[in-house]
Amino acid sequence: DQYLSLNQRVNISHAQKADAFISIHYNAFSSTSSGIITFYYNNSKDGRLAQSIHNGLLAQTGMKNLGAKYGDYHVLRTNMQPSVLLELGFLSNPKEEKHVAAAEYQRKAAKGIYDGLNQYFLK
Repeated sequence: DQYLSLNQRVNISHAQKADAFISIHYNAFSSTSSGIITFYYNNSKDGRLAQSIHNGLLAQTGMKNLGAKYGDYHVLRTNMQPSVLLELGFLSNPKEEKHVAAAEYQRKAAKGIYDGLNQYFLK
């Protein structure tokens, strides 16, 4: 593992001519916050990808739906490829932190992302 700056992440996406760029995160807010959020920057470029992956995540994980919505993040704003930023749960919520740390949840989240990508590329 090595740290890559936000610019480096976007540059790799461009250099590799990625079909899609996905930034995966866990959220933090309050001890009662819960759910999955999917962010996109440009609805016409990223919206369909965001909704496909978000739907796949919800179907596989059963997590609370916090929506697919606009987010002004560097890796989305400056990326020429269809791009999303996923928040897969809240680490600030002790119960949810334990849940998302489980291997079973991580398998379900990965399957949800896969299913969403598959649906996106089939259309």
